[in-house]
Amino acid sequence: MAKDRWEKADIVGKLTGSVLIPLGLAIGSYLFNAALQERAARQKTVELAITVLQSEKTDRSPKLQEWALGVLKQTTEAASQTLPPQVLDELKKEPLPSAQTVAAAPTRIVFKQVDNGLIANESFRSYIDWDGIDGRKLDPESGQDMTSLKYPDGKSLDSRQVPYLALPFTNVREEKIQTGDYAVLFNVGKGTKAFAVVGDQGPAKNSLGISPALATPLGVKFQKRGDITSADKLILLVFPSSADGKWPDSLDQQAAALFAAWGGEGKMQPYIQPRKP
Repeated sequence: MAKDRWEKADIVGKLTGSVLIPLGLAIGSYLFNAALQERAARQKTVELAITVLQSEKTDRSPKLQEWALGVLKQTTEAASQTLPPQVLDELKKEPLPSAQTVAAAPTRIVFKQVDNGLIANESFRSYIDWDGIDGRKLDPESGQDMTSLKYPDGKSLDSRQVPYLALPFTNVREEKIQTGDYAVLFNVGKGTKAFAVVGDQGPAKNSLGISPALATPLGVKFQKRGDITSADKLILLVFPSSADGKWPDSLDQQAAALFAAWGGEGKMQPYIQPRKP
């Protein structure tokens, strides 16, 4: 009797295996193919969204642009690479660069080493940076309530009170510039200069962020929040590794002392000669 039961169990097991194993393989194959199809469809969707974002911005298809931006945002978030607010704001205004354009576009401000200072007197763009205290209120489209440089108590700078610069993070990395370093910014057209501190980091572009507190003494005019200003006549001198934690109370004194020790106006004169239009 026991032998008969084992034989029956063996037969049932073989029959069950002959049915379940192929069924399991079929289900697995189906799920695998479905996953591949879903992945291919998702890839096609992302490619379409990128094509839309790379096209010139017009008022004819705002909903399509909004959809494409949403697809890109979801894709980057799924990859744990959330797009910063500034990038999303830029994509709403400008086409998404192609790979060729990105490769050709400058990713940093060009500096020249002059003793212990770095001079940027080539053409670069500048913009008003409202980041810091009340940043989102002052610039609802792209402002942030924090800056890279902070007070000892953890509070961010106030762009309306602290004359600070926002340098591309690529410059901070490659030139060994750090937040808290002192700088001098010249407006050649107006014959003005102002001392500043490196207070924030911006995107990898040939662009310099200027707080309103820095733009005002330089005579740099800006008409609205975040407005791009002309940088054709702005020249920057930065002193890398000069951060000493004594700002903001003695910002002007510390930067002025560094500038004088570097060589002052006389040494800077060849770089601030008015340029021909």
